[in-house]
Order: sequence, then C-alpha cells, then structure tokens
Amino acid sequence: RLRHILLNARDVKRVIQAVGRELAPAEAVPSQKQHAKLTGKRILVVDRDESVLQSAHKILEAIGCVVETAPTGQEAASMVRASLADAAYDLVLSAIKLPDMSAHGLMCRLLGMMPKVPLILMSEIGWDPDHTLPKCREKGLHPRAILVKPFRVNQLLSVMECVLDSLCEPA
Repeated sequence: RLRHILLNARDVKRVIQAVGRELAPAEAVPSQKQHAKLTGKRILVVDRDESVLQSAHKILEAIGCVVETAPTGQEAASMVRASLADAAYDLVLSAIKLPDMSAHGLMCRLLGMMPKVPLILMSEIGWDPDHTLPKCREKGLHPRAILVKPFRVNQLLSVMECVLDSLCEPA
C-alpha cells in the first residue's frame, strides 16, 4: 500500500510541475534544452542541511529533473531500495558527512543493491578524518563525482551529466 501511495504522490507532483511550466512566463523558466541529458532524470539528494535540499528542488526541477530528498543515509538507502522495484534513481547526490553514516557507508549499502552506484559526493572544505573520498574512489566512484560546497550551478550540472555519461559506457 505504501508503494502505491508513493507512486501516486510522484504522479501528482509530476502533473503539478508540468502545469507550473505551462503557466509560467517563458522568461521565468530556465532552458531545458541546454541540459537535455538531465531532463526527466530521477535524482535523490541526501544532506542534513534543509537549505541544500530546498536548493536541489529549486535548481534541478527547473531543468526537468524529478527530485526526492533524504536527510539521512538510512532513509536514502531505504528510498533507493524501494525505487529499484519501479523507477530507480539515475543519480544520488550525497553529503560526505551524514548524521547517521558517512557517504562511504551509504555507498557500501547501495553497492549491495546495485552493481554500479550513480553517486556524486558533496563536500565542505575541510579535513576528512575518515578518508571518505579515497574509500569511495576505491569502490568505483567516478573521478569527477565530487562537488565542493558551495558549488556553482553550472558545475553541478556538468558533473551530473559527466557521471550519467559514464554510466552509459560499457564496462
């Protein structure tokens, strides 16, 4: 029943976004043509910072992405597991430090669910005592899949497109 409710909620959100794009003046809607690779992609953003989650909705939905968010690694892993049955996420953007685990812990959990993890890490400048980035790279993190917060929108979109392209390449 919960999966059915979630699917219905996603459908309602998609319809509302489509209506909003049709009603908005042309100059208020960013060009989706510029980032056509991202249009329609399902993105999960994992961060404890509510402003990051809100910004993700604002930026990524404006170019046609379907965005869902989670404040913890545990919730993100549950959402990914549930999405595999009907509509898997195309990308997961995660803070390096989550309230309940590191991004490396999240990556390990996701590797147990899928062969290739479409992960992009978001880091604040500073020392990483757990060496999360090197550990994730050992597990297969794309070399360009790291963003330093605060990041520029063009940088975010460029890295997302690069990681998506690499997922389409044969192994």
